Amino acid sequence: MVLCVFPDGLRHFEIHPTSFYMSTTVPIDTPIELKKDNLAIRAESVSKIYPLYASHRDRMKEALHPLRKKYHQDFYALRDVSFEVKKGETVGILGRNGSGKSTLLSIIAGVLQPSSGQVMVKGRISSLLELGAGFNPELSGMDNIFFYGMIAGFTREEM
Repeated sequence: MVLCVFPDGLRHFEIHPTSFYMSTTVPIDTPIELKKDNLAIRAESVSKIYPLYASHRDRMKEALHPLRKKYHQDFYALRDVSFEVKKGETVGILGRNGSGKSTLLSIIAGVLQPSSGQVMVKGRISSLLELGAGFNPELSGMDNIFFYGMIAGFTREEM
């Protein structure tokens, strides 16, 4: 499965050996729980909003305004993202710079909290969000994952 982040939302692609198809919506038919034994990650209506201020003064004015007047504009790093990942499934997240890929990964890893929506994770997650963090260019991608996981204390079976 490949999740592609576009300005108008998330697209879900399934890649099979014999075909390629795209689904613009990923159905989630049960409440936000991982009741199905084969689910590893479920995200439901996840959004992340950051306030953008024109100046530092606007931030101060908003904090001190007696009527809580809004001096910022909302920037949606993620807007209403929903998907499921099954155990053993390989997922790629693609998108342009600033499209919310790292924000989505940070929310899944528990580094950030979503502004709205929920993410449920079954199992342990270790994140490598920084470019080049712990990667050896002489190893394959999978070997790098196992190498970093062992350093982080995971067994090969846990990975």
